[in-house]
Formats: sequence, C-alpha cells, structure tokens
Amino acid sequence: MPTAFDSAYIAAEYKYQSDLTMVTNGVVFLDGDKLDYWIVEPSLKYPDMLSWDVDPEKNVDAAGNIRTNEIATIGQLCYGTVTNYIYSLYDQNETYDSLSALTNAGNYRLVFTQADTNGYKRIEKIFDISITESKPYGDIVGDGGDSGRILLMNNHIGEDGHPDIDYQGWYDADNAGAKKSDTPTYWHHENLLANTTWNLMDGTESTLHASGGRRLWHIINCRHGNTFPKKLNDLLETSQNYLPWASTYSKSIKNARNKTTGKQTNANRMTVGQLVMQNIEDAAVYSSCFTNGIGTIYFDAVNGWCRSTEDYDNYKIVVEIATNTVQGLVPMDENTFTIETNYVEEAEIISTNWYGRLEGCWTPVTMIPFKRDGTENFVKGDETEELALDVRTGGTMDNFFRIVVPLDIPGPVRFRIRRTSADPNRFPDVSSFILLDNIIASIPAMSADLVSAGHYDEEKSGSQTLGWELATSVPYPSVGDTANIVPYAKPEFTLNV
Repeated sequence: MPTAFDSAYIAAEYKYQSDLTMVTNGVVFLDGDKLDYWIVEPSLKYPDMLSWDVDPEKNVDAAGNIRTNEIATIGQLCYGTVTNYIYSLYDQNETYDSLSALTNAGNYRLVFTQADTNGYKRIEKIFDISITESKPYGDIVGDGGDSGRILLMNNHIGEDGHPDIDYQGWYDADNAGAKKSDTPTYWHHENLLANTTWNLMDGTESTLHASGGRRLWHIINCRHGNTFPKKLNDLLETSQNYLPWASTYSKSIKNARNKTTGKQTNANRMTVGQLVMQNIEDAAVYSSCFTNGIGTIYFDAVNGWCRSTEDYDNYKIVVEIATNTVQGLVPMDENTFTIETNYVEEAEIISTNWYGRLEGCWTPVTMIPFKRDGTENFVKGDETEELALDVRTGGTMDNFFRIVVPLDIPGPVRFRIRRTSADPNRFPDVSSFILLDNIIASIPAMSADLVSAGHYDEEKSGSQTLGWELATSVPYPSVGDTANIVPYAKPEFTLNV
C-alpha cells in the first residue's frame, strides 16, 4: 500500500482529482469558511460590451445594427440561489433593477451573488459598466452636412471612405437660370453683375443654404470662378498666380449636379471653381456656425498678381472668430436678445454674430503660414494675425500659401476670412484679386474633465464625502478612512462628434 506523499500516492490522487467524471458532494472548507462555487457563471448578451452610450443610435455593430446589452443568464451556484443587483459607483444607495434602467451617464456595477449565504462564504461575479454620453450632440460635420465644414466651390466625388462634397457648384442654386430641385444644399446669389474679363460667374455675394433654408457659408464681395486664361490653349501669365485643381475629381461650376443620375460635365481650366475675393477691403467669407466647435482651420490662398511693381501690402488677410454665436437666431443687423438668470434679478444682454452682422465681436486668431514660392516644398513662416500674401513666382499653379489656424474650441463658433487691404490703383472687379480654395474646419480634439458626481449630503461624513460638490465643512479623509473609499468624482469626456 502506498504511503502518503510517495510518488504512487501522489499519482493516484492527481488521477482522481483531474477526472471530470468524478462528482463529490463534499463541502469544501478554506480557512474555516465553507466555499460555494459557480456551476454556470453569469453572463451578458454581449460579453464584450461593457460600455455604451445613452443614445441607443450610437451603440451599433460593424453592420450598423443597434446593440442593447442585457443579462443572458444569472448563473447557477452549487449550493445557493443566485440574485443580482446594480448600483452606482458614485452612490451605493442608488440602485437599479435592470441594465435597461441605466439611462444616465456614469459608472455602475452589476453584481451576481447568493440570495442567502446560508453559512457559505460570499461569492460574487462582477461586471463594471460604463455609460457615456456623446456631447454636444451632432454629426461629425457639425451643422450642415459635409458642406458645413468644407468649402470647395466645386462638387467633389471623394475616394472610398471620404465624404462627397456635393451641390457646391454655382449652378446648384435657387436663382432664375440656375437649378435647384430638392437638393441637400444650394446657393442663393445676389448682386448679379457679370464679369466678362475672367472665368467668373455672375454675383458678388452668395449664401450656401442647407435644405430647408438654413444658412451655411456666406461670401461677400467674392465671386465663384477662377482667373485662368479664357482659352484652354493659352499659356499661364507669368505676372499672375494660380491655385491648383484636379480634373479627376472637380466638377464644372457651370453645370448643375443631377441628383438622379449623378452626371455632370467634368471641369476644365476655364470652369473649375475657386473663391475669388474682389479687390475690395473687407471682402470676406463667413463660415457656418459649428455647434460642436472647431479643431483647426485649413485653407489655400495666394495673391492673384505678382507684377514687378506689385505692392504686396495690398493683399493682406486675417482670420477672425466669434464664439458668442446662438443657433437659430433670426438674422438682423442688430442681433441682441435677453436671457433670464437664476442668480440675479437683472437681465443679461447677449450679442451674437450668427450672421456676422455685428462688428466689434470678431477676434483675430493666429495663422501659421506655409509658403511655396519657387521652392520644392512648403516653407513655414512666422505666426501672425495678419498675413500679407506675397508669392512672387508667377505663371504656375505650384506657388501659393497653405494656411493652418489651430483653435481647438469645443463650443459654438464661427470664423471668417477677411481681406484687410486692397490696391487703390486697380478696379475692384478687374485685377488684384485674392484666390482662396479648400477651406476646411476640422472637429476639435477630445477633451476630458473631472467633475463632481453629486451634491453634498449632510448625512454623509468623512470619506463618504470625497469628491462630492460643496463638501467643504468636513476634513479630508485620514489614512484610516481610505480602506473602503468609493470615488465620488467622475470623468466626463467630450468627443465633439
């Protein structure tokens, strides 16, 4: 007979303990405690889904199907009956009956355990749940669809995975002689004066609207078109500068986008659209109001002429922003309104630049210019709030400024690009234009804040008040208090998408 702990005994013991067909009803003790165990562990319908948004539309799988998590099985214990409960990690007295009851952002804990321990050591299966809230709500492009954040003055059919910039051609308009037929965006042109000197369309002021009439971009003392030679075979003028374009994706501004067939005449050098600022001080392009903020502004710009006698101080621009914007305000020259406050009796007057009619409310911001002027690559210039466009190498589409304006503003904001000087010796609609193109406003970076999880409760004391708002009348927890501290502050993340 083998003795305890000799090799034969150990081999026999291992054989029986590793035999899954062998069942014992003997109670297992550990340090004097009776131990229960899971025969079937609790599980969720989507085990990988421990975090979701309060908005069900944002909880989708790769195929776009909405996923709603729930308890798949409460599990089975060997000796006890299983129960479950849910509580907030910010306040354990805040309990919930089901996952569907978690409708507010926060951190929660789902616990499966014995309904009655019956002398057994407590056993738990825990799932920590995080509910997020994407805010401010809005799609990735802010107000206005893809045309709200990008102004190309063309229709651009993007590569796979890139948004189409559509219905931005001059003829995508509601004016007589143009074409609008229930399109997502459309222009309305004003001051319909013709210009026959260059490839410029009628109208020196235009507003891009979203379907239903909501305003997006607004250009003043600017035209649609370009300053390329009026004949395709003519050489580019060495005394002029030009912005590049690509016939593979740009579509003619002289043909409306057909919503049904998608067909449209391809652009050529004479019909490609750019934004042409007239030789007028304060010519400007106003952006949409981005309710979910701006990360960085990008655009291309160049002085239209580079004659030997050119004074480049006549080609100055600034970028300005307005953050006192209010969505939905009716456009007026004097936009003010009154709001009530709950902490003072006096009313507060708020001015707004929803349509850019109030001067004195615009703030200049810093531009980072990258210049290519006879060089192979762009060269970074000095940061500035006012930039003189001074490209001197004419006759090509290779020399221009690429301008970057870092902002990272998470709240409602508009911007404008404004001309601050003009050539007094040239006619406004003939020469000394500034050319702009590829205006893009990205979404801001994600931000995070640590905020209070709730208001001060006088019945709580010591470590219970850690992180709670207005808990100023109690001391910080001591070392002895910290054993069972539950955090009462919570992080809030803003993705601005």
